[in-house]
Amino acid sequence: LDRLRVEYETMKRQLDVWTHLLFRSVSEGYVLPVSRDARRQIAQRILSAWRKETPRIYAHDGHFIGHKLDLSDLVAGDLPALVGDFSHIGSLVMDNMSLYSGSSEFLNCFTNLRWLSMANNLLPVIPASVLRMTGLTRLVLNNNHIVLTTETVQRLRNLRLLKLLNLKYNLLGLAPDVTLMTDLRGLYLRHSMI
Repeated sequence: LDRLRVEYETMKRQLDVWTHLLFRSVSEGYVLPVSRDARRQIAQRILSAWRKETPRIYAHDGHFIGHKLDLSDLVAGDLPALVGDFSHIGSLVMDNMSLYSGSSEFLNCFTNLRWLSMANNLLPVIPASVLRMTGLTRLVLNNNHIVLTTETVQRLRNLRLLKLLNLKYNLLGLAPDVTLMTDLRGLYLRHSMI
């Protein structure tokens, strides 16, 4: 119980510091002011998710996926690294947040994600932490600025459990290698420069 209290208080302090930062990156060397209110809402949702107060998500077959954390439409820039355990979160939605670097350190907390959506952001690459999420079955990254490299293509192919991969409206340049994704049912690549 003490460990959980310490984890919660540490995470709360980390979020408080982040909430008071005044700018967010939107491209290399370019920043914009940030809404403190949006950051407060994000911090509240994150803490609520840590306490398992968010909706429970189930697959079409009724299998429990985990809890859902939805941070969509809160434009606050990239999220901070946290110490919290979010292994109970199965679905994370980060659409329309003006994410630029991808919040890779933040994503490291989500070790059991099955569904991840980061659509309509400013991502130039797929975040490194996403490429390590081998349990993902849905990955939605449409409407970003993602460019694939040969290394990214190799790492992306290891997400073998994917059933849905949405990369449309990006600047991919290379096609993803989906040969190992034997359960893939939806692949969306429209307007991706390949």
